[in-house]
Amino acid sequence: MRGDDAAGIQVVRRLSKKAANSAQVLVIDCGPAPENFSGQLRRFEPDAVIYIDAAELGEAPGMVQLVPTESLAAVAPSTHTLSPAMLFDYLTTELHCRCLMLAIQVGDARLDQSISPQVSAVIAEISDGLAELLSSLPGAKVT
Repeated sequence: MRGDDAAGIQVVRRLSKKAANSAQVLVIDCGPAPENFSGQLRRFEPDAVIYIDAAELGEAPGMVQLVPTESLAAVAPSTHTLSPAMLFDYLTTELHCRCLMLAIQVGDARLDQSISPQVSAVIAEISDGLAELLSSLPGAKVT
């Protein structure tokens, strides 16, 4: 609905198909309220959470950054009810897991826009790269 703002959701949808049969990897499309999925994360007991989202990084559209936890306050989230910094504070305190944010620079996030070619290209790269990385975990089935 909002162009490049769908980047994280598109990565998650592609990745969830690849990790559908894995007991070691949980892929969740959290939409605009990721805090609503903390119960599902608690039951899964993750060692790490990778939060993938479109963001304003001040870079060219499609640029990808792994944002350190201490830098989250500087990242402008696009359409979420809770900031990534607050969500990560909660998850690390309550679930004792490591949290990472993979941020994708938006180009056009206006209503009724398509995903830009720059962001579309990185969606495939990120989902394929994460699938390869996650498949190296012991017991993970990601294809």
